[in-house]
Amino acid sequence: TKAYLDSFVYYLALKKADIMAIRYDFIEAAINGENKGIFALEEHFEKQLIEDNKRREGVLLKFSEDFMAQEQLNNAHEFDHQFDLYEFVDKNQLSWFYNSKIETFANNKILKDPVLSKQFKEARNLLELFRRGSLDVSEVFDVDVLAKYFAITTVLGGHHCSRWHNIRFYYNPVTDLIEPIGFDACPREKVEWIMENYLPDCLINENNCPKKIEMLEKLIFRDKVFFEKYIQELEIVSQKSYLDDLYSELNGEIKRALNVLHKEYPSYHFSTEDFYNKQKKIRNMLNPVRGPAAYLQKSLPSQNKIILSIGNTDILPLEIISIKYNNSVNFGLINKNKILQPKITEGSIEYQKYEFKIPIGFVMDTAIFRNLLLNYKIVGSEKILNGEILPWDYLEDESFNVNFIKQSSDINSLDFLNIDENTKTIYIKQGILTLDQNLIIPPGYTVFSERGTVIDLKENASIISYSDLQFTGSQKYPINIISSDRTGRGLAVL
Repeated sequence: TKAYLDSFVYYLALKKADIMAIRYDFIEAAINGENKGIFALEEHFEKQLIEDNKRREGVLLKFSEDFMAQEQLNNAHEFDHQFDLYEFVDKNQLSWFYNSKIETFANNKILKDPVLSKQFKEARNLLELFRRGSLDVSEVFDVDVLAKYFAITTVLGGHHCSRWHNIRFYYNPVTDLIEPIGFDACPREKVEWIMENYLPDCLINENNCPKKIEMLEKLIFRDKVFFEKYIQELEIVSQKSYLDDLYSELNGEIKRALNVLHKEYPSYHFSTEDFYNKQKKIRNMLNPVRGPAAYLQKSLPSQNKIILSIGNTDILPLEIISIKYNNSVNFGLINKNKILQPKITEGSIEYQKYEFKIPIGFVMDTAIFRNLLLNYKIVGSEKILNGEILPWDYLEDESFNVNFIKQSSDINSLDFLNIDENTKTIYIKQGILTLDQNLIIPPGYTVFSERGTVIDLKENASIISYSDLQFTGSQKYPINIISSDRTGRGLAVL
C-alpha cells in the first residue's frame, strides 16, 4: 500500500541510474484457492538481489533494529496516546543508532564462508569507523552512487527509506566501498521536510565546523565532498526534463502495473503532479531569492584590498567567489576559507570577514561602492549567483566601537608631531601629512598647526583630541583635513 505505483517507480528510477534496488511488483494473490486481491511483492535480501543489480557477489549489510520494537513494548504502559509513542521513538533514535549492531542478513552463512566473512569484517569496520567519525564519507561509500541515491530519494522516494534503521547496504568487493540499496520507500513526503532532515548545520571539512554526534543522514551530509556531489545530482533530477524522460522510458512498465492494480482499484490514477511540484520547490531552493547579507566593512586602497562582512541567510552552505563591478572588473577573494556555513537558527546572522584584492590600477571611490555585487554559489553548484553589497559596515569596526574614546594613542610614535612635555604643547609639522591610524590626543596639551598643512586620513583613520586645538590657517593657505581614499572618519574635539 505504499502509495500504489510511487514506490514501484522509485525503485525503477534507481535501477535506471545504476543504483541497487529491490525488485517490486504487483500480483493477484490467492490462498487455498481464495482470491485475496492485489498484493505488492517485494524482494528479500539474498544473493539474487545482487545478481539482478549486476554486481559481483558481496555482503549485504544493515544496522540492526530488532531491539527497537522490544524497547517500545517494554515502555508501552507509558503511552497514553499515539503521540507519546512518537515522542518516545524520537527521543531514543540517536542512542539506538549508536548502540545498534552492524550485521548481515545471514550471519551464520556469511561467517562460514572465508571470502564473504573477510568482506563482512572489512565492510563492518568501514561503517563502524564512519559512525565513530574516524573516516570520511568518501573513504567508506561510493560517493557518486550515494549522491545519486539521495538526490533521487529527495525528489521521488522520501526520507523514510534513508533512515538508519531502514537503509540497506552492499559492500562492493571490487571498489572496497559501500553502496546504498533502494528499499522501504515511502513517497509523497514534503520536500521541505526531507531537506530539513538532510541538510547539515555545517560542513565538517571546513575549519569552523566541529565533529559531533548526529544521525546517519546528518553524518553523511556534513561531508563537503559528498555534499558537493549531492547538489550536482539534485540540480539534474530537479529539472523537468528528468521526470519527462523517466516517465516516458517507464511508460510501458507503468501501464502494465496499472492494469494489475485496476483489477481491484479501477478508479486509481497515477498522478505525477506532486513530483513535478517537488522539482519546482527544489529548484527554488537552489535559486534563493535572498542572497547572503554583505556589507562593506573596510576599504584599504593602500593595501590593495577591501573587506566585507558577509553572513548567510539561507539553509544551504555557500561558497564566496569574488566581487564584481560593471560585469567586467573582478575583485578576487584573498581568504583561503571560501565556505560560508548555513544559517541554522532563527536568531541573528553570523558574519565572517572576507578580504578581496583590488585590481592593479583600479581607482576606488564612493560611486563604485554603490555598484559592487558579490559573486557566490551554493556549495557544489556550478551556477554563479550574485547579490548586492551594502556600501556601509554591518557594525562599526573594532577600532571604532563603543570603547573608542577609552583607547590611548602613542603620540610619540608619529614623526610629524613635535611634543614638548615641559610646556605641554604639540606642534604638527607643516606639509602634506598622511595619517593611516587612529590619533587620540590625551588631555592637558595645546595642539598647534600652521597654515597650509594638509592632514590626509586614510584607511578608516580618525582624530579624537581631548586637548584644545590652535589651528590657524588663512584664506590663501587653509588647513585642510581630508580623506583621499574616502574612508577617513573625521575629527572630534572633546
